[in-house]
Amino acid sequence: MGNQVKHLLIVLSLLLLSSPVIGQSSKYESVSQCVLQTMEDRKLTGNKMFEMVKEECERILGNVHKPELEQNKGKKNGVLYYSKVDGNWGWNRSGNEKKDIKYVGEIENGNPNGQGTVTYANGNKYVGKWKDGKYNGQGTLTLSNGNKYVGKWKDGKYNGQGTETFANGNKYVGKWKDGKYNGQGTETSANGYKYVGKWKDGKRNGQGTVTYASGNKYVGKWKDGKRNGQGTVTYANGNKYVGKWKDGKYNGQGTLTLSNGLTFVGIFKYGEEWNGNGFNTKNKIIYRFVNGERKNQ
Repeated sequence: MGNQVKHLLIVLSLLLLSSPVIGQSSKYESVSQCVLQTMEDRKLTGNKMFEMVKEECERILGNVHKPELEQNKGKKNGVLYYSKVDGNWGWNRSGNEKKDIKYVGEIENGNPNGQGTVTYANGNKYVGKWKDGKYNGQGTLTLSNGNKYVGKWKDGKYNGQGTETFANGNKYVGKWKDGKYNGQGTETSANGYKYVGKWKDGKRNGQGTVTYASGNKYVGKWKDGKRNGQGTVTYANGNKYVGKWKDGKYNGQGTLTLSNGLTFVGIFKYGEEWNGNGFNTKNKIIYRFVNGERKNQ
């Protein structure tokens, strides 16, 4: 037992004498090198002695490299390429400048993480936030065809508040989910069309108002991109319909008022008068519809 303690003290003193001052580089690149070289240089033998030397090497090297390890933690700025290596696509340190997708920005765990810019061979460009190699957070995508999106992202898709503008002058401003219009939003076109209202899965759904360049206007309910439920349409020629809709057509109880003052009140079916009465300007019945057949009074 006394010899072991003596040997241990010798090892510790030798290692301490040979260990660097904190802040300097160690002459050993790894714990195994430290142990093997110390055992060989000092002609030390035995499993217990090996374990003692190893423990001391780990302590010394751990103190020396600790500042360096802590400095390397977290995000770093660098360059990555999205390329195919060994049959697998992913982010890599090297790539083809002309063919591969190129990322410049913050990197963590081998993936784009944080603020960064990616450019594509076809001219597309994204500038913004990333998480685990995907667009995530606030960012701007500019396409080579002139289209542009500015807004929130999640898992590489438009998510949250965002604005998409098209080269032809069309524009959408509003909420997104999984890359589709979802929630409150406004869509406008260069030809004067405008929709303000609710969306779901990229289609008009819920309460909304649409106006056309012609002057026509609809205010009411929508489902799957079509007028469905209660709604009012006002035409530029003075005609007006107030009532129920189905699949974009008058369907159910409604009132159709023409610009000349004639009015039909009753049931519509597939956009046609079905059951009800037609009135003149003096509120007198002048015709009736029974199961789609008109009967004049």
